[in-house]
Amino acid sequence: MRATYHLIFFYLFIACNQNRGESFDNENLVLAQMGDLEKWQNLQSLYIKAIHEEQRLDFPYYSEIKRNLSPTKVWVHQWTDEFDNIRYFNDSTGWNLRNGVRSEMDSSMYAFLKNWDRHLFYRTIKNLASKEYQANDLNDSTYTIWDGDYFIAKIILSDKGLPYKYFTPTISGDTSLTVYTKWSETDGIVHPDVSMALDSSFVFTAEIWMPYFEDTTY
Repeated sequence: MRATYHLIFFYLFIACNQNRGESFDNENLVLAQMGDLEKWQNLQSLYIKAIHEEQRLDFPYYSEIKRNLSPTKVWVHQWTDEFDNIRYFNDSTGWNLRNGVRSEMDSSMYAFLKNWDRHLFYRTIKNLASKEYQANDLNDSTYTIWDGDYFIAKIILSDKGLPYKYFTPTISGDTSLTVYTKWSETDGIVHPDVSMALDSSFVFTAEIWMPYFEDTTY
């Protein structure tokens, strides 16, 4: 009886370690082309300057994004000749500055932005590199990303091993899809330069992408 118990325990031990190894391999496969993983782990804040193009608008507009990952502090400035808007939010509150007029952020916009931040691509890659998130494989190029039992995203890799399609849940229960079509490397970190909707109705092109490895207060 004791021998049988030890044999069962041995097989359980092997199975647990095989599952742990498979999970670790999945995370490595998702991160294989993302550059210096230690720098991803230590990534604390980002500065991005970009140009946006939307089919519904007759003109492009520009944005500056200053983002601290932990604690969450996000400052977004978007402007053209037609408008000049700033949004700021953190872990507890948010406000808008629209054409020079400040107002508190309403609860629906705050919830939308917090969900966007929770499922942010850069946060996902950082937390995979830090082993805070787990990756499960659906096939050789498709992975679901989890924070414990909480679903973060689904990632489909390109034939070059880079994230190509990034699916995330919305607060309304739908799915948002971002397609990454161009990549660069900055300070050892591989990151998307161009992200867009599948039908090209929205295109985001980064002109400046700067990582920082310290807490930045905005």
